[in-house]
Amino acid sequence: MSKYYKSVTIDTKSEEGQSILVNPADTDQNQMHISRITIFDRKREDSEEVNVCKYENGGHYQISNEINSNTDNPSDRRDGLIIYFNPETGPGDDNGPTELALEIAQHKGLMYLNWRSVK
Repeated sequence: MSKYYKSVTIDTKSEEGQSILVNPADTDQNQMHISRITIFDRKREDSEEVNVCKYENGGHYQISNEINSNTDNPSDRRDGLIIYFNPETGPGDDNGPTELALEIAQHKGLMYLNWRSVK
């Protein structure tokens, strides 16, 4: 079951002067690695046909044209993107830390961001 987090936080006080995406499951441990990415490219607004591109670490990828593929798309009407992260440490189970998904949804020109746990 997925757990949703309240907000996306960016720490702008890093020693290197760069912004850091804060791990919502463990705000003291922000070391995360991108494990996979899914891109949802809708042909046009409200279209049921969506190009879906899935990329996983190690170079495995799949591109498909899908009908009614909105079950995973963070946007109900437009394009969306999901970036999956594996934290180095933090809450999880015997298999390691919980994988996190940063969902980005486009809606009426705005970008909505949402964190959720995956495993």
